[in-house]
Amino acid sequence: ERWSQDSVKARHILLPIARTDESEIQLLTLADSLEDLGEEMALDQAASLAGLTSTELDIAQNFPFLPGAGQVSEGADWAFEEASPGDVSPVFETSTAFYSLELISSEPEGILPIEDAKAAIESTLLFDAKMNQAQMDAQELVALVRGGSVLSNAAANLELDVRMSGPFSRSDFVAGIGRQNAAIGAAFGLGLGEVSEVVPTPANVYVIEVLTRTDADSTAWLAQLTEQRQSAISIRQQARLGEWIEALRASADIRDRRDVVLAPVDEDAIPQMPMLF
Repeated sequence: ERWSQDSVKARHILLPIARTDESEIQLLTLADSLEDLGEEMALDQAASLAGLTSTELDIAQNFPFLPGAGQVSEGADWAFEEASPGDVSPVFETSTAFYSLELISSEPEGILPIEDAKAAIESTLLFDAKMNQAQMDAQELVALVRGGSVLSNAAANLELDVRMSGPFSRSDFVAGIGRQNAAIGAAFGLGLGEVSEVVPTPANVYVIEVLTRTDADSTAWLAQLTEQRQSAISIRQQARLGEWIEALRASADIRDRRDVVLAPVDEDAIPQMPMLF
């Protein structure tokens, strides 16, 4: 419900999402099995026996992140502070996954030897040299255009490429340029037929000329306003739900009583009522 130009009133419904008891028990049982196997064999063997896959990844102590598991600070602490090569960790849990680690090797923090850094240094220096040359070529191109030359003719004289893009919006990816960078911004800041100054981006240097422009259609935007509003509300709902779940996890007092709940029933221990006639 909108009542002024810059305010909005919205209602939302939080929908809790949880695993079923059966699937949670299966997942916990699998985690326990993997941990037990990891105490007796290498992680790749344990994973194979458990029907899982393992992969080799690098973990940095200052950024302990693994694809599929997210932040793995607990596992990183184990790897950097407790483990020796060949050790397999217990199964750790994040908000999105269970995971186990095997320490294959570790390298202490230090300065990279020049032999190992040589290729990266050469590549960086070569790229910087190319960018400097591109800047000078682009400045010369702009000077010719400001002197009265047509952009295409000036580029041909300097043996530079001129490429044309199709129509694009501020958020589109443009082949050869990229997305949401200085070149895209410069294109929308120019008038029809104008040629830009030199526009550097992290990967290239551009001189841009605007050939056509289609103004934004407010009618089309108003037609989809309801869907846009619902999408924004849905995103906010999911964010609130995530915050609620994280707060619940942080404050929960969890007691593991699987050994009691899942223990087989001893029928002999159940008191029998005498039969009466």
